[in-house]
Amino acid sequence: MKAGDIYMNSFTSAAFVSNPSNYTIDNLTLSLISPQEIVPFYNISSSNCSLKTIFPFTTCSIDFNIQFNQSGSGYLVFTLSNEIITPAILTFPVHVIIDRAEFELNPSSSNFIVSRNSQQTLVITINNTGSFRLGPLVILLPDQTYIYLITPNISTIEKYGNASFTLAIQISDSAPLSIFTLRGIIRDNTYLITHSFTIQLTIVGSNETLFDLNIVCKDEFSYFGNNLLNLANVTITLVNYDLNVKYVFQSNETGQATISLVAGTYEIGAQARNHSSYRNAVTVDRNMASNNEFLIFLQRILVSYTFKVTQVSVDQTYIITLDAQFVAYVPAPVLVVSPTTIDLNELETKQGITQLDFTFTNYGLIRLNDLQLSLSTSHPFLRFSVQQLPIGNIEANSSIIVSLAIEHLNVSRSNRTTETICSLIIPFFGFYICDTKHFVGGVILFTKLGCGVGDFWGDGGYGGGLIEGTITYYPPIKLVELSCDNCITSILNCIISWTPYASITRTAIDISE
Repeated sequence: MKAGDIYMNSFTSAAFVSNPSNYTIDNLTLSLISPQEIVPFYNISSSNCSLKTIFPFTTCSIDFNIQFNQSGSGYLVFTLSNEIITPAILTFPVHVIIDRAEFELNPSSSNFIVSRNSQQTLVITINNTGSFRLGPLVILLPDQTYIYLITPNISTIEKYGNASFTLAIQISDSAPLSIFTLRGIIRDNTYLITHSFTIQLTIVGSNETLFDLNIVCKDEFSYFGNNLLNLANVTITLVNYDLNVKYVFQSNETGQATISLVAGTYEIGAQARNHSSYRNAVTVDRNMASNNEFLIFLQRILVSYTFKVTQVSVDQTYIITLDAQFVAYVPAPVLVVSPTTIDLNELETKQGITQLDFTFTNYGLIRLNDLQLSLSTSHPFLRFSVQQLPIGNIEANSSIIVSLAIEHLNVSRSNRTTETICSLIIPFFGFYICDTKHFVGGVILFTKLGCGVGDFWGDGGYGGGLIEGTITYYPPIKLVELSCDNCITSILNCIISWTPYASITRTAIDISE
């Protein structure tokens, strides 16, 4: 069979359908179910029957007229059915060629993960899917140093035939770790038809050559005080998906770790107790073979919040409190707010409350910059705004008061009853500089007595005591390698600024923030 708009492939008495029963079968439908995408037109008829109705003990011949829009081999599948009978399946093997010179490549796209100092071969087959002999054919590659032709050209390929050519992939020991994509072309010089093929190489290191990655783990305490210590017992994870490897290990008591790795780019993550997590990427190669250290800086979590849910005498009623736990006098801002919890029910019912004052205290030794509140707009009839903007900075070991204005919208009492929420939060945050920005913050909790708190104990009764949990605020971390020169400068700046002795002032040394 041939493909193309000008070709109609006709088959007379290609199949027979019989009704061996005593009953007439009507409302029949004969339709193509596969492959519909390559058949733009077909017609099915019978010379001795109406295919919509087949009478008892009748055999009908089936004729086909069909067009194809592409070449290939496979099966035509038809069904003959109505709403009652089990469908009859008609299957025909076909081989379709297009009435012109044409060919296909297999594979036309290839992906390889190849290591340095290695060789591979790739065989690509050219299938003649047209109706003419092909040739001569040439293979064209761009200028590069990784892929070479072993088979330079192919003289001819007969109709329905095929031929193959071979490519050599050779990666030197000095090849850069990279992803390389090549696009080649096969051209028939007689009919001037071309097809392209692509090869993608992911170049990785060789198992025969390993490089040491020296890691040092630090936090703010590594740069402050008389006893400077790196961060011990940090769990470090290294993953390389191209190499299909994963390593998990810990820093030693001096905060250091060394591992020998195949060259490549690794995802690196680190975790330590009471510290924020760390994620980054590191490329291990020859330049890492020196004494260079890869620094992992973990921001210490200095403030956490403990919430307590306590049952009171009224059924299904609970008191929720939020307590801040923090470490003071450390080389980082330690930001704590008071109060941490506000009675939302009182705020809703008492329209005379138009302002709330919050005390923000920095218990750390580093200034907190640009304190901000993220005000909620989810409440149906309360609106919040900060009265003094911008709020500004909080110096080390000092406090500021932030006034929050409360606006009660003009909402009817009935709507206030139906349109309400049980709680909302107002996050707050600021930053400090330790080479890059590091954010710290927390939340103010607005909650109602017992609102929306379900039965914690199920159907078996309530029980006694209280429920406790801890919410730890994890600030976002910018994933970059850090040096803490600016952090040390900030610490010295804070120390010198509040040293009470007159002989030590800011002008004693040259410090820039």
